[in-house]
Amino acid sequence: MSFKRFAISAVVASAAVLSMNAAQAAGSVTGTFNVLLTVQGKCQISTAATDIDFGTLDMGATTTVLNNTFSVQCTKGTVYSITLSPKNAGATENSGQMKSAANDIINYTLHTDLAANTAWGKTSAVGGTSSTSSSAPVVFKAYAKVAGNVVPDVPVGAYKDTVTITVTY
Repeated sequence: MSFKRFAISAVVASAAVLSMNAAQAAGSVTGTFNVLLTVQGKCQISTAATDIDFGTLDMGATTTVLNNTFSVQCTKGTVYSITLSPKNAGATENSGQMKSAANDIINYTLHTDLAANTAWGKTSAVGGTSSTSSSAPVVFKAYAKVAGNVVPDVPVGAYKDTVTITVTY
């Protein structure tokens, strides 16, 4: 019987030791870590600009104002400005020069409105359009104006200039 008692005592003692270890392991510690992401402001011209084509102007034509459209899309909350820069810059901030193959010139001006009252040119201070994006594409219209009285003063031919749209953010 004594062996039986010893075996039972050993089992009870082992259970007590195991329960003490479990009780001692009942504590815990915690730590933390962060999940991080930085969203940078970015813009893109999401719809390419269409050409402004004055077509054929003849003698006696009146001043003509035409427009094109393009879309700009920026990360939400990005502040941006848009400038227009003619390749063949004219004398004023918003003017350009269409040239023929023989380098004859027809002057034009760029504007933000159909009435051609507000210049849109090479610096955001003059005619730049600033906005805070909602992340949806924003459609812009650029207006080009050619005075009708220039036609009698220039040779026959095709005239062209290229305007660069710059979105600064």
